[in-house]
Amino acid sequence: MALIGDWIQYIDVDSETETILQTITYPEFIPENDPDHEKAGTTQEVEVPVIIRTEKIHTEVYVNVHSINTFKLNDLFGQRNYMNICYRVYENKEASLNDVYDFIFEEHLMQKEVDYLSDLTISEQAYKFLKMELGFENLIND
Repeated sequence: MALIGDWIQYIDVDSETETILQTITYPEFIPENDPDHEKAGTTQEVEVPVIIRTEKIHTEVYVNVHSINTFKLNDLFGQRNYMNICYRVYENKEASLNDVYDFIFEEHLMQKEVDYLSDLTISEQAYKFLKMELGFENLIND
């Protein structure tokens, strides 16, 4: 299984000239060994660069889930099952078949909840999560 279609790659970069003021509220408790310990419970304004988002459209790409790592995690809701997903974007299907290292982009989706009772396999669930990511919404199953 894989995904195929037009992928919109979003690229965020800091502006070199424009900035904005951003308010940061520090939590009430910050450990003593933390460099921001003295700022616990305070609010401060900091100047940060404006984020500039650009789009790059890649046509007829081939997206393959390279690996899936499943694990259990105990949190406030009890024990839950998660997966981390590594995926690769190729120029096209032939590129992926000729050389698995000839990808144009590789990324990870972290801590997506696995549903072992679903009719979908773990792999199918991974692709479903991937299609929900920004820029991947219009890809279809291959």
